Amino acid sequence: MHWRLRPLAAAAGFLFASAALGQWAGSAHWKSTISIEGGPNQAMPDTSSEIWLKKDGRMRMKSAVMGMNMNTVKQGDTVYQWTDGQKEGLKINATVAGRPHASGDYASRIEEYRTKGRKAGSEPIDGHPCEVYELVTPAEGAEKERREKVWLATDLKNFPVKVVVESNGMTMTSRNAEIDLNASVADSLVTIPADIEFRDISEMIKQGRPPAR
Repeated sequence: MHWRLRPLAAAAGFLFASAALGQWAGSAHWKSTISIEGGPNQAMPDTSSEIWLKKDGRMRMKSAVMGMNMNTVKQGDTVYQWTDGQKEGLKINATVAGRPHASGDYASRIEEYRTKGRKAGSEPIDGHPCEVYELVTPAEGAEKERREKVWLATDLKNFPVKVVVESNGMTMTSRNAEIDLNASVADSLVTIPADIEFRDISEMIKQGRPPAR
């Protein structure tokens, strides 16, 4: 189960870090592909995800990871994760996962990029006109300096269509597509299955220990 620790911790900091997308009202839906270079999981393949956000802040992410379909749901401050076909899952308090390492917190940080970042120019991505911003976050505790570069699509209310994050010797690149900022998101998509038992690994994450097999 050690390999499951990183996806869950990332999901807690991934677009679940803050569900309040102040740039627009309503729900949203998009697809994302994440590639990772360097870091402890150098052989980790690209991850393809589909993401839904409801106006009330609940979120769902379905990801294809190592040949399996993984589900992640955020309700309040709790992130749940389980794999299709299994009756056991993991849960974690999103606030213990540390600073976000993936691109997913981009959805709630658009204004931060625009006000605290440095505008580095303009460049179209996948047909979307984009403003490019760079943001450097100083080292914090065990975390090293983090560098982010984001492409904000001006025709999509500045939603990031590409994000590159460099931190702790690892580079994560996210590409977002099929972005619908007025999507209809069913409650069933953000509801935890009643027949799955979730084990809380928040304390293990805090202490840097992987969950037991």
